[in-house]
Amino acid sequence: VDGVCCENACGETCTACNVAESEGTCTLIAKGLDPGDECALGACDGAGNCKLEQGQLCASAEACLSGSCVDGVCCESACGETCKACNVAGSEGTCTLIAKDLDPGDECASGACDGAGNCKLEQGKACASAEACLSSFCADGVCCESACAGGEEDCQACSQAKGGSEIGICSPIVKGFECRAAAGSCDATESCDGASTVCPPDGARAKGDTCDDGDACTGSDACLEGSCVGQDICSQGGADEGSSGCSCRVAGASERGARAGWLGLLGLGLFGLRRRKGSRARSGL
Repeated sequence: VDGVCCENACGETCTACNVAESEGTCTLIAKGLDPGDECALGACDGAGNCKLEQGQLCASAEACLSGSCVDGVCCESACGETCKACNVAGSEGTCTLIAKDLDPGDECASGACDGAGNCKLEQGKACASAEACLSSFCADGVCCESACAGGEEDCQACSQAKGGSEIGICSPIVKGFECRAAAGSCDATESCDGASTVCPPDGARAKGDTCDDGDACTGSDACLEGSCVGQDICSQGGADEGSSGCSCRVAGASERGARAGWLGLLGLGLFGLRRRKGSRARSGL
């Protein structure tokens, strides 16, 4: 048997009579070997059984030489790490990293594998950092296809919440969306036009537009070349001191008040003099 005089017919599966150092004795063939090609798609397991080789299709771990049936094939190991598989094309039977953007086992919620053994979020999913996204871009609170400018004063966005027309795709912000707030009472507010991704140049309000320069001693405030200009209330004839917090007076107001005060005192003096003369006349003095 097997080219040597053997103790018996030695016809059992995965036994041989020419095993090294046991020639002539019917002996179990070592695990992983199949010198007689009696195991289809596999080899002996060292216990007298034929088992499937690494990479062969399987239904249970017991059918595999490795003792691991993963992803439908006999695998070198249990291969339980995230974003790894044993049935990757060209590497069947070997625990291999799953390619970027794929998730054949549905192990990544709201995303896919990144090719480095991690689950990352898909485009359009809410994010807090670029590291969480497959695209490596987190813009306007979602995983975006690009950095999408990333500035506050532009007219492009990656989410509808920020004025964009799509989610996860950098697109022009809808018409009328404010892209730059007014910096002062005579600075204009700029808005996107719905076509350009650039916020219009900073501009001023029209000449003559009403404004408030914050000065209580000025009135008729109006915009002029981006500045709020008011007319001096004092020179126009404004209110007395204390009105609206203004410390100026109407021209001549103090002088008129002083004259009125003297005239009042003079009237009182004359009235008192008349009364004294009347009293003397009645007493016969």
